[in-house]
Parts: sequence; C-alpha cells; structure tokens
Amino acid sequence: MSADEISTELVFLKTGTTKPYAFFDEQLREVQEMISQEFASMNASYEYGDFPARPSQRECLSCRFAEVCPEAGIIRT
Repeated sequence: MSADEISTELVFLKTGTTKPYAFFDEQLREVQEMISQEFASMNASYEYGDFPARPSQRECLSCRFAEVCPEAGIIRT
C-alpha cells in the first residue's frame, strides 16, 4: 500500500479533538511508529479507568464503541 492510499485521523476521547494525517511514502514508517505509541497510550488510559463505562440504553445506542464494549446497555442480536 502506498501512502497516497491512506487517510486517517487520531481521535482523542478526553477532548473530542481529532488530528488528521496526510502521508508521504518517506513518512509512513515514522507515522506508523507514532500511531503504535499513541495506541499504547490510549490502551493504558483504558486500563487505568480513565474512561469508565456508563452503560444505559439511551447512551449506548449512539455510542460508536457499543459493539465492542462488554458493558454496553443494548440488546445484541
């Protein structure tokens, strides 16, 4: 895959901000490393309880993570 085929952005859940990234082939390796580090940081936040689930039928229906959340308050089919 070449860099011009990739479009992505980081979404910071605490602030709701996003950061888009445009890639060039020579930057791809550096960006892949940065994404790996950010992902590890985000996972550490989850493990420390920075984002506790607050399940409810109303909230979970509009949550983008309801499908993967073990505490989602929605009925799965």
